[in-house]
Amino acid sequence: MKRSSQWQQRSLGKNSLRRKRRVLEVACQLFAKRGFDGTRVREVCNLAGVNIASVCYHFQDKQGLYEAVRAEARGRLSKTSKSNAAASRDITPEEKLQAIIESLFARLSGNSAWIARLVARELADETKISQGTVTEGLRADLTLLESALRDAAGHEADADTVRLGALNVLSQCVFYCAANRSLMRIFPKLDEQALIPKRLVRHLTLFSLRGLADSTSHGRIL
Repeated sequence: MKRSSQWQQRSLGKNSLRRKRRVLEVACQLFAKRGFDGTRVREVCNLAGVNIASVCYHFQDKQGLYEAVRAEARGRLSKTSKSNAAASRDITPEEKLQAIIESLFARLSGNSAWIARLVARELADETKISQGTVTEGLRADLTLLESALRDAAGHEADADTVRLGALNVLSQCVFYCAANRSLMRIFPKLDEQALIPKRLVRHLTLFSLRGLADSTSHGRIL
C-alpha cells in the first residue's frame, strides 16, 4: 500500500508540473501577442486545458503568471553559449559579430519569436520597464556586440559610436524576429527569400560593419 501511495504521489506531481508547463507555454504566446492588459487568465486556462485553480496554485494570480513568463524569456535569452564561445576565440571581428547575431536569431526567432515580441512590447510600454524585465536578458549580448564592434573599429574609436552601433544591431535583430511574419503583408514586393534568418544574419553583419566604418571615418557623433 505504501509503495502504491508513493507512486500515486509521484504521478500526481508529474501531472501537476505538466499542467504548469502547459499554462506557461500558452501564457508566453498570449502575453507576447496581446500584452498584459489584453490577456485574460480564463483564456489562458481554456487553451491550456486547465481550470483557474491551477493558475492560482502555481502562479498565484495574473501578475505572478506574467512574472513567470518574463523569467522564462530571460532564462532563454541568457543562453549565450555560442556568443560567448565566439567572443573567446581568435577569429576576425566580422566572424565574431556574425556569430553573436546568429545566436540572437536562434534565441529570438522561430518557436521563440514570442520573446522578441515581448521585448518590443516592454520597450513600448514604460509601465513595464522595471526590475525583472525581459530586456535584462539581452545585456550580455549588448556587451558582446560592443566588444566585437570595438575590435572592428579599433580601440581608438569613439565609445558612443560603438555603443550606439551595438544597440542598432540588437534592435534590428529584435525587429526582424518580432515582425518577420508581418513584413511580407506590409511590403508585398519584398522578396520572401530575403527574410530567411541565414540571409538576414549575413545582411546585418555586413550592413553594421559598413555603417560603423562610415561613422568612425567621420569622427565623433555630434
